[in-house]
Amino acid sequence: MTLDHSKFSFEKVFINEVDSTNKELIRRLNTQSLNEGFLVQAAFQTGGKGQGDNQWESEGGKNLLFSFLLRPKFLAIPNQFYITIITSLALADSIRSLLLDDVVKIKWPNDIYVGRKKIAGVLIENAIQGDTFDWVVIGIGV
Repeated sequence: MTLDHSKFSFEKVFINEVDSTNKELIRRLNTQSLNEGFLVQAAFQTGGKGQGDNQWESEGGKNLLFSFLLRPKFLAIPNQFYITIITSLALADSIRSLLLDDVVKIKWPNDIYVGRKKIAGVLIENAIQGDTFDWVVIGIGV
């Protein structure tokens, strides 16, 4: 299978303060035509989202907070957990490469730990139309 990257955007918007990068990206999706790869980054979130009703708390300017857009039309809906698996593995590998001697583990499906401390989380939200994804928003906080 070959993926078409011709419409993959490397466009990025940086916001000093936002309620949630996921919420901001979804708001933009509702009002704009955004290409796959569009990224929203913030210095601070006032209402960062976690799983369910949980919140993601962070200190201003001391975290990486971003959400990006995927449009995986090729992926069957029953296989959507692969998005979480790939995202969590990639994030853990990235952190592991920076912390050479530390033990980096994934608390499945979406939390990254170094030792006993949670240092990163992933929140994935999506919209499905028929039997394909309309969009997938992947939010990451480190």
